[in-house]
Amino acid sequence: MEFLDVAWRTIQHYGVEIDGRRYDGPGLNLHRGTKSSYGGAHPGRWPIMVDRDDVRTVFFQDPDTRSWHDLVWEHAAGLDAPFSAEAADYTRRLSVDNDRHVDPGAALADLLERYSKGAVTSRRDQNIARRLAARPTNDLATATTAPDAASTPG
Repeated sequence: MEFLDVAWRTIQHYGVEIDGRRYDGPGLNLHRGTKSSYGGAHPGRWPIMVDRDDVRTVFFQDPDTRSWHDLVWEHAAGLDAPFSAEAADYTRRLSVDNDRHVDPGAALADLLERYSKGAVTSRRDQNIARRLAARPTNDLATATTAPDAASTPG
């Protein structure tokens, strides 16, 4: 956990928010609405550990029991493969640009389709598409499968 990024956040009734993504888990229950005993640069905030290469889950250490708790992103259920902070930012930008909510997997599938046709012009989007294209095929298929389609037997 020491190698992960730290996001200092307050714990709200809904959980914690990091970069516009909401996370929650039962490990927060005893600390909702309370201030941490941390001082210094982040008084009253709690340290949440973030893996920028996979933002589906972040981690909270209970200060009383010292046990770690997974906090799951509210939109992680439809993603079966790692989902980076950069990919999450891309889907958020896409939803703002199109004035709609976007399924993260569908947004990435659309990016890859446009990339394969040479229609991706921004350098950042090209970099994201290259990284996604380099993933093993089965990881990419599960990352871009809609939740309903993934659970359908067949």
